[in-house]
Amino acid sequence: MIIATVYDINSVEQFSKAGIHAILLGAKGFSVRACKEVDLDELKIWKSACDTYNIRIYMNCLKLIEQQEIEEIKLLLKTYQAIGIDGIYIADEGIMEICDSMQLSMELIYQPETLMTNAMDVDFYIDQGIHAVCLAHELSLDEILNIADKNSNVEILAFGYFSVLYSRRPLISNYLKAINSKYIYKEQRLDLIEQTRTGRMPIYEDKNGTYIFSEQPINSFDQIAAFKKAGIHRFRIDSIFFDDQWTLDLMSCIQKKQRPSLGSDHWYHQTTTKVKEPDHEKN
Repeated sequence: MIIATVYDINSVEQFSKAGIHAILLGAKGFSVRACKEVDLDELKIWKSACDTYNIRIYMNCLKLIEQQEIEEIKLLLKTYQAIGIDGIYIADEGIMEICDSMQLSMELIYQPETLMTNAMDVDFYIDQGIHAVCLAHELSLDEILNIADKNSNVEILAFGYFSVLYSRRPLISNYLKAINSKYIYKEQRLDLIEQTRTGRMPIYEDKNGTYIFSEQPINSFDQIAAFKKAGIHRFRIDSIFFDDQWTLDLMSCIQKKQRPSLGSDHWYHQTTTKVKEPDHEKN
């Protein structure tokens, strides 16, 4: 199953023909890092288009919910189920509890970015009723396959930039204020260059906070076969900083079995966990 972010409703037909099975939209007011946010009226139009071309709809509801927003998110989730939304991506475990208490049947995809690094955690959330868990992007290929061997109900960000930091603070605005800059920031992408590195990490800020992304998009073309063999069947394409044509070009490469030129897979070849060194006997 291939899930892709999308910008334009007119791309739905092309996405379907390209082999994309589901799109991911942002819940207006409750999404994080969404390419396209929609309100309920817009969502009904998207739903109609997706039904026409047999594409599923998932909603990005990754915002951490505050106490005063609980009743609003309850109403939103109830409406999503009535519209026929297939599932929602969450990072706040409270939404899981809300869906359970309201007996909602939409699929819940847990996407906490960097937290899911072992099979025991995957087992825990699947046992709580989560449909699939998004693994941490920094895991190596061996680590992912080891997790999938024990529980394959996981999702992989296969292509696109991934988040390395999210802060609810307006870091860009605070920085510009601290240096007395007259630059007017308008929620566009900037690049962050650390003093000890030459790579450029995309960074932007919106009403929900500040986001920093990987220097390069991840490119999992060479690993897809191994993932499928391990039983993994959910693969996500995130087109943030790109557009729908980029997604279509990417799908064209995949169908032709040609490796897309943009991006890197170096994360799959590094080890993120350390083995404890044996204690040496004292003389």
